[in-house]
Amino acid sequence: MKYWILHHQHKGKPIEAALRSQGWVYSRTPDIALFDTARYNRVVDLFRRAKSSLVIYPHTAIAAWWYDGLMELPKDYDAILVIGEGQKQVQQIITPNIRVETIGWGYCPILPFQKPEAVKRIVFAPMHPSGDGKLRPEAKDTNARVFKRLLELDGVQIVLRVIGKLEDNGIWYSPKVIIKNAKPDGTYSEIDFADLVIGEGMYLSLAVARGKPAIGMNQRVKNRTNKGLVPERWEEYNYLQAYPIDFDDDGDLMKLIDMALDGSQVSEWKSRFIGEQLQPKKLSDILIDIRRNNANYI
Repeated sequence: MKYWILHHQHKGKPIEAALRSQGWVYSRTPDIALFDTARYNRVVDLFRRAKSSLVIYPHTAIAAWWYDGLMELPKDYDAILVIGEGQKQVQQIITPNIRVETIGWGYCPILPFQKPEAVKRIVFAPMHPSGDGKLRPEAKDTNARVFKRLLELDGVQIVLRVIGKLEDNGIWYSPKVIIKNAKPDGTYSEIDFADLVIGEGMYLSLAVARGKPAIGMNQRVKNRTNKGLVPERWEEYNYLQAYPIDFDDDGDLMKLIDMALDGSQVSEWKSRFIGEQLQPKKLSDILIDIRRNNANYI
């Protein structure tokens, strides 16, 4: 079988590695063309004319909410791949007229929950701006409030994993923290040395996958892009996928830390949204079946 993939950051790499391990070959005339989002461009048009099957791969452990009124999902696409059964349930609410398949988590090895003896090192990964430095105001506000509270803690080393300029993240320099200038590349070395992680999006999912106690951010705040675009039916599905521990759930950070250390509230979310490790053969079989069921292919 032949594939082509458009990479977004690091997020398509596990899929490509899995396919290569099953004997798939990269080609400009593929059986399956994989994209991070539904796109309109010359490359897509070429694949459509070549009758390739068009498939969207996951961005993170939550569903692709941008198809909820923000971006059209063309009929030419054959399937959306997701990580876990929880994500599949939500994706089917957002995009009920397209095939959705779970493929498992491939961004790092999944580890069981690890409760530290004490919280001595916290990694804080603020919600980061887009490439042009723009960040929605509510994300900046939450970043600032989390950072301010962390600076008030005694006896805890704070590692600030920041993407972009501090001011674009809504935070500021402090000699009390260790600053790690990062990229959205899927690295998790700081997570593995942390006792607790505070984050959102992919970094939060990585922390949960690595078995670390974690606190989320803006899990109850309506999603929107950094350009201000808002999904239409967010209330219908967000409660199904929101991470269960959010910074704004309780005014007492120490209580939230205790909840994160308990681990019981997160176990079901982890099983539904991180799920199982990506299995190359299962992925290959799913894509082969998508290809066989593509009307253009017959």
